[in-house]
Amino acid sequence: EFGSFLIQTAAFNATVGSRYGVNTSSAVVTATLPASPSAGDAIFFMDAGGAFATNNLTLARNGNTIMGAASDLTVTVNNDSVGIVYNGSTWRTYG
Repeated sequence: EFGSFLIQTAAFNATVGSRYGVNTSSAVVTATLPASPSAGDAIFFMDAGGAFATNNLTLARNGNTIMGAASDLTVTVNNDSVGIVYNGSTWRTYG
């Protein structure tokens, strides 16, 4: 069973197990990832406004790495979607 997408249009704290439709039509949006994830935790993001190239989605790493890098992840492709899963040592992207 699939849950609903939570629509976000401004900065927010992402919750494990949630699916977000992020609308950046009006402004850049930052999603702050959980600070203390557990292995297997996952979150999904999709472009609800078709504007990631104009106003990016930033996944703020909140002290953890993303794909092994100590930097935030910026999503810059219109209509893109990205999922992340914590493997026990870093957030990994899928999608």
